[in-house]
Amino acid sequence: MNSPIAILSSWLREHYRQFAEVSTLDLIVRLTMIFLLVKPMNLWYLQVPVTLLCILGLASPRAGRSPVVWFLLAYFLLARVVIFWDVVDNHIYLLGYWALALACALALAESRTAISVSAHLLLGLAFLFSVLWKGVLSPDFVSGEFFRYTLLSDRRFHDFVLLFGALSPQEYASNQGELRQLARTGEPITLIESARLVLLAQISTWWTLVHEAFIAVAFLGKRVAWLSKVRHAALVSFAWITYPFATVVGFGWLLMILGIAQCEPELKRTRLLYLATLLVIFVHQFVPWTTALTETVTAGWSPTNPPS
Repeated sequence: MNSPIAILSSWLREHYRQFAEVSTLDLIVRLTMIFLLVKPMNLWYLQVPVTLLCILGLASPRAGRSPVVWFLLAYFLLARVVIFWDVVDNHIYLLGYWALALACALALAESRTAISVSAHLLLGLAFLFSVLWKGVLSPDFVSGEFFRYTLLSDRRFHDFVLLFGALSPQEYASNQGELRQLARTGEPITLIESARLVLLAQISTWWTLVHEAFIAVAFLGKRVAWLSKVRHAALVSFAWITYPFATVVGFGWLLMILGIAQCEPELKRTRLLYLATLLVIFVHQFVPWTTALTETVTAGWSPTNPPS
């Protein structure tokens, strides 16, 4: 009788072979449509047609590869951008461009090549413009002020701040109360900071700028051979470092899809790594392991017994 380990190993090998046989084109079409199904569109008259088109595309591989279907999806996604242009998340813009790129590529004979080039450019330009905005056009970002405020005000960084910022849960809660008072009254407030938090803001600032600049160069500088070889590692490492704490699931998922789109047929393990990363990002919103870790680590902390 085979052992449980042998059975599991056989099951994994069989499913890996099945995954390896799926074309990159079919994989990114399916992943993008699944992404559209699980992310709400805010308005029912946009959500309904997008949902129906995605169900059709997932049920029928031919429909999934139809440029007409993707032009319609791009229309509804970009309509959302136009309607909510002042408040829509950045990744919704990128998602609209990606749907339009898929529509155009699927209308061409060399669809696979066109999609790879489109994903390459979208990734490189997205990170390039991000660096230009943060590093050139936003003095408050370069100075570290942006992260100093964001770490204290954005609840998505709660776990990150408590684990690494040398603040107790009570001090963090006090800051949240001060920020609510600011929103109500507009009067000056006093926020609790630590020297480590200020240092953490500076490290986060420069790590973000350097890592994003490197990814931009790695994806746009294809003629430099060694950059081409490390671009996948740079993008995956960015996701693993960023998205456990900055839980922007939509952006993380979309970046991984764009990464998969550039995987040549021989890069099966790299494609699997992108997919695993995508799943980890998605699962984290339902299984917040960083929150459990934070609660365990910070148990017993107080303003008089701060983290060391």
